Amino acid sequence: MSAHAYYRYRRRKKKLAKQVAKEPLVYFAIIIGPLMTLPQLYEIWFKSGEGVSIVSWLAYTLTSAIWLWHGWKVKDAALIFVQTVWLILSAGVVVGLMI
Repeated sequence: MSAHAYYRYRRRKKKLAKQVAKEPLVYFAIIIGPLMTLPQLYEIWFKSGEGVSIVSWLAYTLTSAIWLWHGWKVKDAALIFVQTVWLILSAGVVVGLMI
């Protein structure tokens, strides 16, 4: 990568980071999304997983893993964080359903 291309890349990345930082809705989604999975996880582990589709949760786990890989590839800390949380929660649901 040439020095000029690298400079353009860094400048664009900083500009995008500023745009995301200005979006409080993004932070709300990062926090509230995984929190909404906790009641489902509790229900499966401590009560009954009856009526919960393991195929859907396997798909959620797979897509979280793909997004996590992409986050590592593009070095996006927010994406890495949220997808790690989603991967842990969805894997917990899948394991709970298999038990």
